[in-house]
Amino acid sequence: MKLTKELREFAIFEIKHYAKKMKIQAKDLPDLALEIIPNTSLGRGQGRGRRRQSATKMFGVFFEENSAPGYQVADLLFLNVGGHPSRKALKYTIVHELVHLKHPRLKHGKKFNDLVESYIEA
Repeated sequence: MKLTKELREFAIFEIKHYAKKMKIQAKDLPDLALEIIPNTSLGRGQGRGRRRQSATKMFGVFFEENSAPGYQVADLLFLNVGGHPSRKALKYTIVHELVHLKHPRLKHGKKFNDLVESYIEA
């Protein structure tokens, strides 16, 4: 997808909407960075293994600062708009990343995925 003003507004609206559903206060929301990194941004011979694969397939990530063990402070939510085929997929990534913020100790897995789905369906 292309990063347009409408898409930026959509992402901001969805972040606020789902943060409210998850009872995440506005003061606890990270700054937002919307970027376009196409899946073909790294060609053959650039990067190796998992690092290269994760760089080209990343949809979203929190850049965080750990001020104490087990305490998470999210400073920036990065969304790779170029990696998403639709607004529905972008919305899923937004909810996925907000679940990381709301439940910092919850690891990826069935429970995590069920929680993401529960927020989207609610």
